[in-house]
Amino acid sequence: MRSPLTDSYEGHSLALYSSWLVCRPFHFMVDCGEGCATALRNRVFGLRTVALTHGHLDHISGLPSLLNARHAGMGDVDAPLTIVYPAGDPLLAPMRSYLAASQPAMEDKVSWRAMEPGERVPLDDQRSLEAFATRHAAFLTLGYRLIEHRTRLRGEFHGLSGSAIRDLAAARGREAISEGYDHPLAVFGGDGLAPDPAMVAGADVAWLEATFLDEADRGPLVHATMAEAVAVAAQASVRDLVLTHVSGRYQRADAKALARRLAIEHGLAGRLHLMWREHIELLSEGVAAADA
Repeated sequence: MRSPLTDSYEGHSLALYSSWLVCRPFHFMVDCGEGCATALRNRVFGLRTVALTHGHLDHISGLPSLLNARHAGMGDVDAPLTIVYPAGDPLLAPMRSYLAASQPAMEDKVSWRAMEPGERVPLDDQRSLEAFATRHAAFLTLGYRLIEHRTRLRGEFHGLSGSAIRDLAAARGREAISEGYDHPLAVFGGDGLAPDPAMVAGADVAWLEATFLDEADRGPLVHATMAEAVAVAAQASVRDLVLTHVSGRYQRADAKALARRLAIEHGLAGRLHLMWREHIELLSEGVAAADA
């Protein structure tokens, strides 16, 4: 079944070959793997931010085509683009050198920003991308949280009637009775072992890698199993879990069957989705929906 997330997201996910994901409402993409410019075509001009999780080729090999399309395509060729990346990533320097040589006209239109865990890059007045460290390589690799700043009624005023709250706001001002807080609209786990549930907690959507269906297939501890991804999402009480980065050694039907079984075993309350290549598929409505 087609996932409702496709109304806002599009991309491609195949471990080893290509990973990229566009969030259309907020004009950014996470990673920039092979084939993204071909798939997006003139939609490349809708991007304002590219957030790279690390410099492995399957996550950055689409950058030359993306910048070339923005330079020579039919759109706003002068639109600025910010590319954020893990500070100190040794694999990005050669790519940046190639881009500078092959796309010199883009130099003044592209800004590069090194990110440390905890730093944020603004997307608009209310939303930003916040970097967090992932466990994938000997150098710093990142995931990102899409944060929206919101306001809510202060706790001490809970339980008051609507008219009483309106009277307080008129007497003291709305700022005196409200407080700001950050809400994670989405978490993009990038590559690596399953993240700490605290990094994912309360997210509307968590995009977590699930490279291995079988623990026995995993060699070095640099990628997660599907079971680990589902367990983290269940602990973090996410509204939607999207399993990504599944290895090409597996069949789609097997991935779907295991994902559904794991969701039941771990009591995943939210909806379950699978990103298989360019397809985002809704697999289940979640335990909460089933119990309703």
